[in-house]
Formats: sequence, C-alpha cells, structure tokens
Amino acid sequence: MDPTTAKTVLYAITGVGVFVWLAALLFFNRASGVHLAKAAAGADRFDLTRPPSRNRVFGSADVEGDAATLAAKSAAVLAKEGPATIGHVKILERTDDRVVFEGCGPASAAGQSGPLLRHGQLRLTQLSDQQTRIDYAVELAQGRGLLIAGVVSLVLGVLALLIGFWVIETFVVSHPQAEVRKQTFQMCQVVHFLWPPFLFGGLYRRRYTVVRDRFDAMIHNLPYAST
Repeated sequence: MDPTTAKTVLYAITGVGVFVWLAALLFFNRASGVHLAKAAAGADRFDLTRPPSRNRVFGSADVEGDAATLAAKSAAVLAKEGPATIGHVKILERTDDRVVFEGCGPASAAGQSGPLLRHGQLRLTQLSDQQTRIDYAVELAQGRGLLIAGVVSLVLGVLALLIGFWVIETFVVSHPQAEVRKQTFQMCQVVHFLWPPFLFGGLYRRRYTVVRDRFDAMIHNLPYAST
C-alpha cells in the first residue's frame, strides 16, 4: 500500500467514524430527552407544581365502566401485579376518582436492580354512565447512571477518533515499509468506542417504553379485571 492510498483509507475510515459518532450523539440526545411541552400539559392536568421532568410518563384512555369500580380494580391490580413486571408498588391512597401509589420493588422487565417507579397516580373522570377516562402520571427513578455512562462513552468516542487518527497518520501512513502502512485499517478499531452510546441511550429509553406499554395495557384491560 502506497502512502497516498494509506492516507485515503485513513480519511475514509475516520469520516465514517465521525458520521457514526454524530449519529450516536443524536440518538442519545433523543433517547435521553423529553418533549417538555407534553410534560407541561400532563403536569397541569395532574396539578403538579414542579417543573416538567424528563422522568415523567403520562398517558390516558377512555374505557368502559364507572369511575368508582375502575378505581377499585386499578388499585387491586397495582397492589397485586405492579402492574406486570415493572416492580411492585404500594398504594398510598384510593378514592372513587383517584389512586396514588409509589414504587417499592425491582423491575425485571426494564432490567433494573432497584425500583423503576418512584411514585404515580391515576385520575378517573366519569364521562357517561358507562364510560370513564383514566389519566395516569408516573415518575420514574432517575436513571442517572445510564446518562453518565452515555456521556462518558460519547467523550471517549471523540478521543478515540482524534487519538487514533493522529497515531495512524503519524506512525503508520508515512512509514517507509508497505507492510506497516497496511495497518492503516486498524483505525477501524475505534468502532469499539462508538457503539456504547447507542446501548446506554436504548436502555434509558426502554424504561419509558416499558412503563408506558404496561400502564396502557393495564388501563385498557381494567373493565375485564376482577377485584
């Protein structure tokens, strides 16, 4: 491999690496971010005075049944199942139009060793004789470890690209031996520093997906649950 080809290969690999790093940055930013306008609307609906939080999940559904019966069913389901596999919860308050709870156990579905839920509540609004709207607001545990790991991995990705490029260009591309110049392809090793942000971002976002899916399923299935 001649020096010109080696330099071309180096720049091409580095260019792809930069593109992958930017994609990782965008993915991690979206995965760890929150639509604050939606969060603010949900906070208003639940009379939450604290600022919108990236750790809150909101949702709602219209289901069959009267509010009092559905409130009793929802409290029973939460106390028994958690719901499903997002960790056990403790019921703090139950009225005919509201259920307040907090998390008290690990969540196997989200891969967490500690509680996934911090606290939450259901609001039930009677729309007609046999139609009720159920709104839920759930605040998750911080997940700060995943955020820190993601940021650190992004920084390490930049350093790997910069240091790798400098080392290869300085000691490999201009080396007099052709066999050494072939090692330019070792620049591909920086990929090991580029994929972790996708992992940590995906794990962080999965927490919200799991909670939203479980609560949506629980609410829609309430009319068929037994107390």
